[in-house]
Amino acid sequence: MNKKNLGVTKAILEKLYLQEENSLGEISVLYNCCRETIAKRLRKFQIPMRLPAHLGLSKKSRKKISDYRKGTKLSEKHKQNIGLGGRGKHTGKDNGNWKGGKIRDKGYILLRLPNHKRARNGYIGEHTIVMEKSIGRLLKKKEIVHHKNSIRDDNRIENLSLLKNQSEHTRLHNLQRGKRK
Repeated sequence: MNKKNLGVTKAILEKLYLQEENSLGEISVLYNCCRETIAKRLRKFQIPMRLPAHLGLSKKSRKKISDYRKGTKLSEKHKQNIGLGGRGKHTGKDNGNWKGGKIRDKGYILLRLPNHKRARNGYIGEHTIVMEKSIGRLLKKKEIVHHKNSIRDDNRIENLSLLKNQSEHTRLHNLQRGKRK
């Protein structure tokens, strides 16, 4: 690794970055290096980094905005919108990316059923629902649904079998792989 001796000291960086409010890019041009090198030196010298949102505004502009907002009362509607934080009129079926509550994860098709007892993060495997409808009851806690042809998104009932526990499921996979009889 080629380390440059930039000749930049903590005092110089504090002056350029904190007092004069130069950006990392501007300082890197002065020292003929990349911005990441300057950022590493700031961390090394424990000089606090500015937030990226503030990089485009001068200290004077930030103060004006801050002073303007001080004492501003928020309406009830604004408070509710802040509380929603992205959960609003564009979620679920109202979202343009809604795919009917189906997603794929690790080859499995998952359905959005947040109230199902086996749901994780609001989703449950489609194969579980297909099996439950076939047997007419919810699966017991330890029961496992197995894909006979090992294709995780093939959820036809003729491709699924119900096993009583994980041990039985592991044994079946070992037999298929020829490990044990």
